[in-house]
Amino acid sequence: MANNSGYSFATWTSFIEESQIRALLKYKVKYYFAGGLPGIMPTKIFGQILKDLGQKYHRTEWGNASSLFVKSGELIVKLCEKALTYDGRACSEFLGEIADTEEEAYKFLV
Repeated sequence: MANNSGYSFATWTSFIEESQIRALLKYKVKYYFAGGLPGIMPTKIFGQILKDLGQKYHRTEWGNASSLFVKSGELIVKLCEKALTYDGRACSEFLGEIADTEEEAYKFLV
């Protein structure tokens, strides 16, 4: 979300000590979802940036894509919640919906 000082990237850095972050960075993670690794922009933040840029440059298609990326971020949170309960069927459904949502969003950008 935009604020006076910019966008809030990687908010987890405010409550995890720098020494712990540096120690964890030595491990290579195979998979991540929307901001699971340092340096990867969360889908929700990407959507907000697109919205702001769409308004600034009068590009309605960027605004359309932004709402879909925000929706994708919300779906990813739900996917993670279902993964914690080992609900494979629900995870498959959320993955399909996430893919469809992001595909639709990218179509606005090409």
